[in-house]
Amino acid sequence: MNTLIPKRCVGRASSESGFSLVEFMVASAIGLFMLLGIIQAMVGIRTTTRFNDAIEYIQEGGRFVLSQMTKEVRMGGYAGCVPNLACDSGDTRCVNSLINTAGVDYTGTMFDLTVGIGGWDYAATSPGNTIDVSDLDPEDEPLDNWNDMDANPLHSSLQDLVVPGSDVLVVKYLSELSALTLSAAPGINDTLFSLTSASDVEDGTLVAISDCTGTNIFQNRSDSTESQLSRAFSTDSPSPGNVDPTANALTHSPTTTAEIHQFIVKIFYVGEGGSGEPTLYRTTYEGGTLSDPVEIVEGVESLQILFGIDTDSDGVPNQYVDPDGVGAGDVIISVRLSYLVRSLDAVRDDVDTNTYRLGGSSVATGVTVNPADDQRLRRIFSTTIQVRNTE
Repeated sequence: MNTLIPKRCVGRASSESGFSLVEFMVASAIGLFMLLGIIQAMVGIRTTTRFNDAIEYIQEGGRFVLSQMTKEVRMGGYAGCVPNLACDSGDTRCVNSLINTAGVDYTGTMFDLTVGIGGWDYAATSPGNTIDVSDLDPEDEPLDNWNDMDANPLHSSLQDLVVPGSDVLVVKYLSELSALTLSAAPGINDTLFSLTSASDVEDGTLVAISDCTGTNIFQNRSDSTESQLSRAFSTDSPSPGNVDPTANALTHSPTTTAEIHQFIVKIFYVGEGGSGEPTLYRTTYEGGTLSDPVEIVEGVESLQILFGIDTDSDGVPNQYVDPDGVGAGDVIISVRLSYLVRSLDAVRDDVDTNTYRLGGSSVATGVTVNPADDQRLRRIFSTTIQVRNTE
């Protein structure tokens, strides 16, 4: 029997060939072209994302400013159960201010509740004017570049805080301190007001005792640990102080059911933020001084304010004026806010050389704002807010 023995395959090793130099160069060029396309697409996506993020930031920031300021403006002038009328108006249900108008740094814009809305107008920002806001450094800006309705300059506590070219809004109202209760009915000439517990109200805080017969406002001069409030005579430390109680009585003797309020003073202005960006701030007068400013939104370049004045008592504004254009006896029934918000980053392909009209739809009714020429996005926000507590 024959046995088949497999033959070994013996032969030459198969030849192996690689890419030629030309093929390698072509493949590299194709790969590089694809890589450049991917990089370009990624750069485009990043650019688009930054652009969209900037738009979203401006929109959200602008709306947040609107919500914050609307809420405060609507509270302006709230005086408890009585209208915010001065007691010399002839109405017996009135606001009796015992704050010392001769005190250091007194200004009605900050301390007169019967004018619940006020502010300071920056020079040359009236309707029809053009203002350059390319330099937003608040340091050493003269206080008399701003004026209020009484022709007073910007309050000294705001020195080096407010950027040039922007107005300042002040809102005043009462906020109940519900935990405090009078332990006894005070007489109209009393200086001290006894409480059922420690007040926790700092010396220098503006307070009010109010019921439906009248509201009496003064600056507390007792320590927060004491079970009393005091309207002792003072002119400073902290300002503005109180008038002499022996010559200035309460409107009436409040009962123990009277409400005790804090007199709130809130100030909105554009300042320089911690990052160097122009920023809308809010600060509050507390304990005889301004509280640390709170940043609301970065990127607010300019704030312009107009007050709607009702001259014929029909509840409709007859004209809009700057904060320094409000006359004695004028009733502010609305506030027109206009502000310019910019993106935090330069996302435009071109340089923004535009000007922006704030406060009105025409040159005659608005102020033209000229910001720095850069590649940021910008948008104007404008609204008119009805003032609820006008009398």
